[in-house]
Amino acid sequence: MTEIKEIKETKEIESYCDHFSGLDFFYSQIYEKALELPEDFPFLEVGTRAGGTSLLFLKAIGDSGKKNRFLITVDPYGAMLYPGQGDSFGEKYRRRAMKAISDYCFYNELNHFHFRLTSFQFYQVWKISDFWDRERKMNKKFGVIFLDGDHSDAVCKKEIQFFQNFIVENGLLVIDDKDKENYYTDVLKEKPIVNNNRLFYKL
Repeated sequence: MTEIKEIKETKEIESYCDHFSGLDFFYSQIYEKALELPEDFPFLEVGTRAGGTSLLFLKAIGDSGKKNRFLITVDPYGAMLYPGQGDSFGEKYRRRAMKAISDYCFYNELNHFHFRLTSFQFYQVWKISDFWDRERKMNKKFGVIFLDGDHSDAVCKKEIQFFQNFIVENGLLVIDDKDKENYYTDVLKEKPIVNNNRLFYKL
């Protein structure tokens, strides 16, 4: 695969996505928050797979001019965790995603690191650990959280309950593969924007 230097059109990253619709709107919401929020607040994506939405996150961060912001991605990969899916979440996708993200960060001077953990394992690590950026501790609050891992309602609710304590005021929570605004009313009081099977909560 050739090195990725710049993505100008969402069309160029479609080969890295398994949910093609609504990418322009998705990008616009991330970009809005990248502009609005101080760059000390990292952005978080849970569920990386082939890396398409990670690249959109990075493009939004780069386009905002706030290049010191970190993108943190979380995905355990490994076929054992996703029985019956073959290599859909295996090493092939991990290598492809990590290379694309790494190339894009290198050529555009952006910041990213990946945790090969489940969302719950990551939450425990993030809660008790310190991470450093520019000779100071990284902010534990996220400006944007995108939940695109396990799509079952039970897991999504637990992730919301965990991560809503780690999202900054005026931040954005996005949940993939959900299409009704009445999801999660028992754990979120805000009403989401529904766009192409994604819920966008402005918290």
